[in-house]
Amino acid sequence: MTNLTLKLQHTFTGANPYCNTPAVVWRLSSDNEIESEHALTVWKNLHIAYPDWIDEVSIETQSGSSISIISDLIAQWAKAVLNSVRGFVQHAGAAETGRNSADIWLEYHIPVLAERALVLALNAVQFEVKGIPATDKFTRQLTQLQAHCRKHHPDYQARILMEAAVAHDIPYLPTVPGSRLWQFGWGNNSQIFFESSSNSDGAIAGKLSSSKAITKQLLNELGLPTPEYVLVSQPSELEEAAKKVTWPCVVKPLDRGGGKGVTAELYSLSNLQTAFHHARKYTKAKVMVEAYIKGDDFRLVVVDGKLISAIQRVPPSVFGDGQQTVRSLIGELNQTRTSNLVASHYMRPIVMDSIVDAQLDLQQLTLDSIPVINQKVVLRSNANLSTGGSAVDVLDVLHPEVKLFAEMIAVKFGLGAAGIDYLTTDIQQSISSSSGAFIEVNNIPGMEVSIAAGWKPADIGKKILGNKPARIPVIVLLLPTNLQTQAIGQIVAMAEKHNWAWLCDQQMGAGALTFAAAHLKQPERVTALLKNIMAAGIVICWSESDLLSYGAPVDKADTFINCNVDLPEKWHDVVEKNSAKYVGTSALEEAMKSCQSSITRLANKTTNSTR
Repeated sequence: MTNLTLKLQHTFTGANPYCNTPAVVWRLSSDNEIESEHALTVWKNLHIAYPDWIDEVSIETQSGSSISIISDLIAQWAKAVLNSVRGFVQHAGAAETGRNSADIWLEYHIPVLAERALVLALNAVQFEVKGIPATDKFTRQLTQLQAHCRKHHPDYQARILMEAAVAHDIPYLPTVPGSRLWQFGWGNNSQIFFESSSNSDGAIAGKLSSSKAITKQLLNELGLPTPEYVLVSQPSELEEAAKKVTWPCVVKPLDRGGGKGVTAELYSLSNLQTAFHHARKYTKAKVMVEAYIKGDDFRLVVVDGKLISAIQRVPPSVFGDGQQTVRSLIGELNQTRTSNLVASHYMRPIVMDSIVDAQLDLQQLTLDSIPVINQKVVLRSNANLSTGGSAVDVLDVLHPEVKLFAEMIAVKFGLGAAGIDYLTTDIQQSISSSSGAFIEVNNIPGMEVSIAAGWKPADIGKKILGNKPARIPVIVLLLPTNLQTQAIGQIVAMAEKHNWAWLCDQQMGAGALTFAAAHLKQPERVTALLKNIMAAGIVICWSESDLLSYGAPVDKADTFINCNVDLPEKWHDVVEKNSAKYVGTSALEEAMKSCQSSITRLANKTTNSTR
């Protein structure tokens, strides 16, 4: 019986010999050699069990040794589970270290979650190797890991921004771990984002857009068409509210977005009451009863005062084939809409609930009805992606007046990025010609609707990021600890002259300021400086021990100066690969001169580029 074991070798916080990102490295060992054919069978079986996680066996895989096959399989499974609910883990791999051993590395957001993923991956492989079913304990641990990933990994909006950042060489890091706030760019070229909203949006902008009632009041004040509404607290108020706004009407929670709790096109008091109780599931605040505006639903996305995207959101529907029930048709459609939103291009499954029942009732249908061939069956009245809607890009046919109004609204609200909901019977006509109306203004426009309409994630993500997030110059000096003590005075003087941040001799600062550093580890000190909005550049003194323990301080350095440190070849390759310029010196004086000239050159280059 073959036994496989994993042992943690290293946790890197920066670029290392395995990959250019933070990674955990584990050693896989086997007490007996596994036959290559058996290893390939294990791979095939796991592909069947986890088709979205494990690739089919490739020719390259077939030609590898058994330990190579198994270690690659563990790396791929672990990476997939970390991304299965939320996450943007890009790098995982393996390399043989002996006949029955291999090193497996895995990028991480949270190192302990990566370690758990590798252990579970080993268990999944071990079950197949031994030909036994997965245990209930394994299933529970997998569910628990995914729950932790959902809570601590970057959400889907952050992932889209990260895809854009990678495509455009923009670094990113958590602002506060676990807060869903992410920083894109470094130093004075950085910006903080929560989903698709950034710190360029002021508190007033959030106040105006977070309440549907305040939004509608301001739209009215601006002379823009918006449906009449009434706020209600009790079911007893519904009939009077509907009379005031007139039938048909719409019900929505006052303080929720994403279509949560929204029901549209209500014609009867009974349906209105059902919709009210549905909205109550999402809020304890008052519920809005709003006049229904006939027309299609459009999301207009404005960034920095310019409209970049116009997307028609289409309510979920199915088409009859004369044989299947509505329930079966929904199930068939949902097969293409998995819980993996990235794989399904952010198209959500359609939930069969009381709202669907009510919508079918309006069409004199039920879930068990069999629609005739090509009969369109509308399943919900609202078109939000979050409740099963789809999307179509209409930017090319948008009427220019609608574009100008949308841009005016975003600027007036003070939003760097805004998602404006607009209803009209004809998007190619002016507002007055088509009886169009503005419904809501969202400070988180939702990039997934553009992706569902055909945009590439990196393209819409870059539109939201804008031009500010970018790198700042970084110089790394590889200095023995005793030389750092001698060099710190010169380092601080150089940095202060150009308003750069610095790290040397376990102390850190920015310009003339010195920060508390004793409680931080070296990688945490680097992160603190990368987050410093004052920093126009950074000088980092790094020791050989720092390099071997943590990896390189940053993924890319403009200049790497090695002051007489004899590095192992694999680490020399790491620093050369990740530096635009590599300088080797034999004395501290030479290193200081090289650092001074590099700071001057890079500071002047930065100044000239901003003029």
